[in-house]
Formats: sequence, structure tokens, C-alpha cells
Amino acid sequence: MIDNVGGPQRMNNCLTTWDLPPINNRSLKVMERRAGKLIENFADENMKAESKRAYEKEMSEIFQSEQQAFEKEICDLGVAVIKDEFIGEPLGSTPQSEALPEIYHCRKRRPETISVAETAKKRRFNFLPRTRTGMTVCADHAWQKRGFDSLTGHTYLLSKENKVLKTVVKHRTCGVCKWRCRRRPGQKPRHHRCVWNHKGSSRLMESEAGVEAVKEMNDQGTPIAVIEGDGDNTLIARLKSNLGLTVAFAKGGLSPGHYNIKYSEKLDENRELRRVKMRQPDVKRRRLILKQERATQKGAYEGSSYQSEVGLAENQARASTKYTDFVLRARRLSDKLLSQGYVCDRLTSSLRKFYGRYGKLVIHYDVPLSRMLIRYARASTKYTDFVLRAKRLSDKLLSQGYVCDRLTSSLRKFYGRYGEFVIHYDVPLSRMVDDILS
Repeated sequence: MIDNVGGPQRMNNCLTTWDLPPINNRSLKVMERRAGKLIENFADENMKAESKRAYEKEMSEIFQSEQQAFEKEICDLGVAVIKDEFIGEPLGSTPQSEALPEIYHCRKRRPETISVAETAKKRRFNFLPRTRTGMTVCADHAWQKRGFDSLTGHTYLLSKENKVLKTVVKHRTCGVCKWRCRRRPGQKPRHHRCVWNHKGSSRLMESEAGVEAVKEMNDQGTPIAVIEGDGDNTLIARLKSNLGLTVAFAKGGLSPGHYNIKYSEKLDENRELRRVKMRQPDVKRRRLILKQERATQKGAYEGSSYQSEVGLAENQARASTKYTDFVLRARRLSDKLLSQGYVCDRLTSSLRKFYGRYGKLVIHYDVPLSRMLIRYARASTKYTDFVLRAKRLSDKLLSQGYVCDRLTSSLRKFYGRYGEFVIHYDVPLSRMVDDILS
């Protein structure tokens, strides 16, 4: 009803449209709980029957394969009847004079005809196989929310025929219990169906739900010997410690299933070769070069950005670290001077003079162009001073191989985004670009 119509309110609207009496919300909830309980019981019985059917089928196949292998070994032994007269006294033979009394003679038995199992029901195994003690399942866990902070999670066990054998749902909270703790602290919550069955983190749900599912399968008479999954190391460790079940290879993290058992060694070798290769200096150097090339290509595709307008080619990798160290040391020095009674305005003026006179010493720190122009605009009260400093910066960049068109585009972007810093000069953009680049 909720899925098809959309809830109790829409259901009552539909019933009113059809001239039928509406349903109370409380009665609807009671009916939902009653129907949900019946559906859950039916699902549990169906999964239990399917588990038994899959277990018997797999054990029967293994038993038949073992029987065929045993018959082949017997045939390979070369046992046959020798056509010759037996010389000697056979064991258990008695002379004619010492014949047994008539009372011990039994009538001759006739050979009986035994029906051969032809159907699948008749071929069902009668004895457990020796090589396996359990069935094979596929297990995986999922969360209702992406990440490791979900409130609910569920684990499914599937058979080889993709039939669901067991479901385990974990909840980290309960609405009724949380409301009682928040509104009525110290009082027990009312009687309700509490679904709060997990006290740990969301990441712990996968291992706990997997162990619980395997334990329930073993208790109902369908033990599990092999689990094919994504190779969760925590689940593998818990199964080994709690249930004594070995389900995966130690190195590859793959369960010994029908499809991946022959690829586990190959995956281990490839993983080890990849690990050794990544440790080599040439590979590390090549990885850094490719990373720098990708960053350059991204900047070329997306256009010029303010963060990479000024950087030198040889100092791009170390620019941010050096600038951070320079600012940190300069801040320590300024704090020390201010604590000694140094005037803040005088310190600001000294920094501006240092940048204007010795700007070539700090130009390689790869500070964005817009940040420099903003500083020039704040420090210069006259338009001529701002143009003079910006022209020095542009000449420095052009002498280092900076493209003139790219510099013009950067100036236009600066004027469009940070125009409030130079609007008091009352100079149009075209004139400002010509004055700086002339």
C-alpha cells in the first residue's frame, strides 16, 4: 500500500475519491506490522528450505565425484581373476568327514535385483563426502548510506544458483529507544519491536554480520566451508578465531572458489612485482614528472588560473613550501618586533619598501599575480605608483619567458574580479593594460 499509493494520506484520498470509508493511521500501522511479520516468517522458511536444497545438491555432486574417482582408482590397480587351478588348502575349508551338521545348512540365496537411481531425487547422497564438510556460498555486505557512518547495513549469502540463503540486517539505532532516552531519561521504553542490534561502528557491521550469518547457517544444519566474497580481512580473521573456518588465502585475500582458485597465485605474483617496481627510483621520478605534466595540461585545458600565473618552471614543485616557510619566519620576526614596541604602520611601510626594492628575491615564491596586484593597489595611493610596480613585475615575467597574451588575459581577469581595488584610480581597463605592458 505504501509503495503503490504513497502512504496513508494518499490512500485515504483515494478511498475518499472512490466513496469508501477511510482508514485510520493507527489501524494501518497495525496491519502493516501484522503483514510484515507474516512476510518475514515466510521469507525465513523459504531461505531455510533453499539452504537445505542447495546443501544437499552440492554435497551430492561432491559425493558422486568422489565415488567416480574411487572407481577409477580401483580400475587402475589392475586387479583381475587368474585362470588356473588353486593349489593348497583354502582358508576355512573342512574335510568331507568333518562336514557341518544339517542344522547349519541354509538354503541357497538367489541374487536380488537392485534398482539403479535414475532420477535426481534417487541420486541424492546417503553419506557425507570425505573431502568437504560444508557448502559454498557468496557473501557481501552493503550499507544504506555511502561511507562508514551509516546507521543500517545488511549482509546476504547467495548459493551457486544465485539464490538468497541468509540475510542479516544490522541497526545502530532505534527511534523509540532514542526518543525515550532524549525525552524520558531514566525510564524504560515501552514495549516495542526494538531493532537495535549493533553497538559498534558501521565498519564493524560487515564482519559481525558475516560471522552471525555463518553461525546461523551452521546451527540450522547447513554448514559452510567456502565463502567467496570481496576478501574482507576482518571477516576472514573473525571466522578463523570464532568459528575456526578457513575461507581465504592468506596473501591474496581470495577464497578458494571454483573460479578464482587458479588465479590467486597469479594475482599474488603480479601484486608483488608491482610493489617492487613502485619502489624503484626511476619509477618514482617518472611518476612525479607525469603528475606535473597532468597538472600543466589541466591548466592549459581549463585556461589560465590565478594560482599559477607567475610561477617559474624550475620552482613550481617547491614554490608553495618555500613561500610558507618565508611567511612563517617573517611572521615570527614581526611578532617579536611588535612585542618590543615596534609600530605597526612603520613595519608595514618597511615591508612595502622591501618588496619594492628587493622584489626579485621573493618573486620566485610563485605568489599568485592577483595577490601581488592587490598588494600594489592597497600600497599605492597614486595610479602612477601602481603602474610602476605592476610594470616592473610584468617586465620580470616577460624576461622569464612569460607569454604577453597570457599576461594580458590575467590582467583582464584581475580587473573583472578585483576591480574594487583599482576603481578609485578612475582608469579604464584598456589604458591600464597599455600602461603596464608598454
